[in-house]
Amino acid sequence: MLSKSNSRTLLILTALLITVSFAGCRSADRGVKEESLTGSFTELLPAGRVFTNDLAAIGEFSVRSAYLFDGEILVQDMNGALISLDRRNLDPKWSYRGLEGVLEQPPGATPISILLISEGLLHEVERRYGNELHKFDLGFVASAGPAGTDSTAYLPSLGGVEGNRTLITMNLANGLEGWGLSTRGAIGAAPVVGGSAGRPMVYFVTEKGGIYAVPAASSMGPQPELSWSRSAYGRIVSDPVLYEDSLLVGAESGELWSINRVTGTVEWIHYSGKPIVKSAWASGNHAYFVNPDGFHALDRGDAESVGGVKLWTYEGQGEFIVRRPEAVYVHLGEGLVA
Repeated sequence: MLSKSNSRTLLILTALLITVSFAGCRSADRGVKEESLTGSFTELLPAGRVFTNDLAAIGEFSVRSAYLFDGEILVQDMNGALISLDRRNLDPKWSYRGLEGVLEQPPGATPISILLISEGLLHEVERRYGNELHKFDLGFVASAGPAGTDSTAYLPSLGGVEGNRTLITMNLANGLEGWGLSTRGAIGAAPVVGGSAGRPMVYFVTEKGGIYAVPAASSMGPQPELSWSRSAYGRIVSDPVLYEDSLLVGAESGELWSINRVTGTVEWIHYSGKPIVKSAWASGNHAYFVNPDGFHALDRGDAESVGGVKLWTYEGQGEFIVRRPEAVYVHLGEGLVA
């Protein structure tokens, strides 16, 4: 186990530090992009064990981007080739070279596949073996990453003229577009699918502050009715985050909203005073977000405490990695972890 002193030491790595415990704090199916990478990967597991894998040992590989999923790390090279690494030991699982270019948006995922957008095409790739299941022409410009269920992809669009569809569905069996929703304001952040297995929901936000929940109905069925909607006080450009039964949404006006994902009831609003343009994180009873003042930790609240109360602030920018019993690890970029 890591000692208390080590947990407070600034770690200088020549590789990206990626952890396994809380990658699903955004959503079990959303890829979480990391920047500033080298060809090596280091994985710090819950017990403090470390694995390292130099991708150059596999072949010529220059890392462009990496995305974290619940059981894997999806790495893209400069030419668009993808390799999936098992997060338990960093062993390569499969590679995929079917993209015409590089990824235009962060990947999304269904329980059985990964959804990739490149050169105006939607590729569905099997999560287990990396085989291409389908490739479809989108016919429109996706404005953010996709989300999906076993049968349907949910694709955000800028919409163009007011009244045009901003969330478009596509049948993953035949590539046919299904129903779509028109919202006030474009969708510039990725939707997220979550909820109970029997009744999944799609949650999405708009650049005019709209927060929406709609049943994740099949693309071949009729357009579902909204389950609930809310209006934030400012523009929203960061992906919404599902954690347990809460939806976390940050706005450029500086508010971090916690909303009950089932009822749409506002659980609490934290007023930070500075724009929030990156997705929040959650772990246990804490929520974390970044604004120009630094990296902030909040109490999410429970029966004995009020939610949205600030616990502390780290005066520096960073990306949440993982929380240990006595420490929070933050990726500072350029190989630095605090």
